[in-house]
Amino acid sequence: MKFSARNISILLAVLFMAGIAFALYTLFQSEAQGIPNQFYLLLGISSVFGAAALVTALTNNQALVVYREKKIIGNGKNQNGNDSATTTISFDSLNAALKSARKPEDIMQSGLSAICKQLEAGQGAFYHVETRNEKKVAVLKAGYALTLSEGSTTEFEAGEGLIGQTIITGQTLYLDEIPEGYVKIISGLGSSSPRYILIVAATKDNAVTGVIELASFTPVTPSQRKFVEEAAVLLADKLAVN
Repeated sequence: MKFSARNISILLAVLFMAGIAFALYTLFQSEAQGIPNQFYLLLGISSVFGAAALVTALTNNQALVVYREKKIIGNGKNQNGNDSATTTISFDSLNAALKSARKPEDIMQSGLSAICKQLEAGQGAFYHVETRNEKKVAVLKAGYALTLSEGSTTEFEAGEGLIGQTIITGQTLYLDEIPEGYVKIISGLGSSSPRYILIVAATKDNAVTGVIELASFTPVTPSQRKFVEEAAVLLADKLAVN
C-alpha cells in the first residue's frame, strides 16, 4: 500500500492529537499524585508527531506550488512556440506573386500557390464566382497539388455544398473532422486524406467574388485563418482591376 505525503500528514496529525489527548487524560488522572514521568514522555512524543505533520504538510504544499509553477511555465512555452510559428507568416511572397501576375488566371493561380506555401497546405483550390441566369456559380479556376481530369469542370451553384454555402454567407468555414476519403492528396509516394479543411470567401464591396478552399494535415491556427481571410481580400481587389 502506497502512502502519499497528504495521507502521511493526516496520519501524523491524528497521532499528534491522540497523544495530546492521552497526555491530558494522564495529567487529569494523576492530579492528586503529582505529574507522572509518562506525561512528559507522551507530551514529547506528541510534539514530535505534531512537528512531523506540520513539516510534511508544508513540504507537500510547496511541491504542489512548484508543480503548478512548472505547469504554467510549460504552457507559456507552448503558447510562445505557437505564436512564433504563426509569426513566420508573411505577405511578402503573396504580394510579390500578385505584383508579377497580370491575367486573372495568373492572379488566382499565383495567389493560391503563395497562400498554400505559407500555410504548408497539402492541397488548395480557388473558385471564381460568376453570374449565370441570375444565379451565382463558383467555378474552379486554379488548383494547388490538385489532380483534375483534362477537360473536366468543377462548379457549385449558390447553396450547393460547402462552397455554394460560402457564396451565400460569405463566412469562413473550418472543419476539423473530415471523413476518411472526403478528399485525397496524391504524391509520388502515394495518397492520403487530410484532416482539416478551411474555406474562405474572397469578397469585394461586400460581395463574394471568389472562394478559397484549403486542405491540411495539421490544424489551421486562428492566426493562419486570419492570414487567409486577408489574403482573400487582396486577391479579390487584384481581380477587380484586371
